[in-house]
Amino acid sequence: MTVLISALPPTLLPNLHKLKWEDNLDAFLPLLHALLAPTIKSMVLGPSWEPSFTKYALLVSLGARCPHIQEFTCRYNSDSGEQSDALLEAVRCWSKLTHFDAGVLDSRTLAYLASLPLLRSLSFVSFDGTRPKSIPTFTSKVDNVSITASSLPVLTQCLENIRFMFCLSVALEIDSLDHDPLVARNFILSFSECFPPALEQLTIYFDDPEPLSTTESVDPYFALGFDAIAPLLLFSHLTVVDLHWICSSAIDDAMVQKMAQSWPLLEEFYLGTFACWLIPPSLTFTGLVHLIRHCRHLRKISMVFHACSIYRNSEPFSDTIPNEKITSICVGSSPIDDPITVACQLHILLPNLHSVEYEVAPGAPLPFKREWDRVEDFLAVQIEGRSMKQERAQAQAAAKEPMLLV
Repeated sequence: MTVLISALPPTLLPNLHKLKWEDNLDAFLPLLHALLAPTIKSMVLGPSWEPSFTKYALLVSLGARCPHIQEFTCRYNSDSGEQSDALLEAVRCWSKLTHFDAGVLDSRTLAYLASLPLLRSLSFVSFDGTRPKSIPTFTSKVDNVSITASSLPVLTQCLENIRFMFCLSVALEIDSLDHDPLVARNFILSFSECFPPALEQLTIYFDDPEPLSTTESVDPYFALGFDAIAPLLLFSHLTVVDLHWICSSAIDDAMVQKMAQSWPLLEEFYLGTFACWLIPPSLTFTGLVHLIRHCRHLRKISMVFHACSIYRNSEPFSDTIPNEKITSICVGSSPIDDPITVACQLHILLPNLHSVEYEVAPGAPLPFKREWDRVEDFLAVQIEGRSMKQERAQAQAAAKEPMLLV
């Protein structure tokens, strides 16, 4: 490397279009400088860009040396003013940006990005900063937004200070999970005000959630009611709803019916299975029926409910069209009464269902694991029996077909 750097020409590859630089040593930056060409349209620096004065100087020069950048990724580990100034200096030269993925962004950089008409993908890190003088509003059609934050309160503050007029997909990555219901309420409200009603996907990932204490796992105080989730009902185009991290024990069948009617395009639905709460659910098998009935595109379901027997000739069960797309569901720590009856009901609603995932917190007791295993075994028998009948019917039909003699 030293020999190569000592003999470098001013521009090593004058027609370069894409550059991915994964080294973090300042000593090798002269080679990176030699690779910078005005033809570059896509650049990745990282995956972890440790701050230094030399790297700041490089960022400042990027705008002038590579003015046609359309896709830029630089996940740096700093929220310093020098880093923000250097990045803003470069970004101001890139009027055709379509993809931008960086570390912490200050309000000035966000405001400039909000003015770019071609920006379609934005990813950045939120931090606990001061409220900007004016809220950056993205009026262009940003299809994908990804935000990383240390906690829900920090993320909530970020969402309060930014607006997206057009957005299709949002992915939120949070380092830690605070189980305080007030924190969750504030987050959901801020989220509903930040993103447009046309939003289609909402996914949330917690990197290092705090384990529930024994007291928390059985305390109804931590259960979120329907009023906390109600702001999300405005997003009628949602195909993915990720509420797996909340305690949903206070949500009943009527509430799930309203949710299902508000999200008719749902393909994936996750509710309350993440933290393995021990508070008994208010939701029953009827709530699952409402979900299947009103959301005809469902492919994945993960929810905690009381799996009880229901009268099959009554509504909504009798009027629900079976869903043949779903082959697996997650029931968390759902209680169950009669495994055979529940399995029959599931087979009628979901004729291709063959896998039932039962989840509890590590080290927690498994009070209903055996019953759900029986449900899964019964479903496997039902599917195998149906397959045998279909094969037999096809064989009989083939035997009755007239032979054509040539």
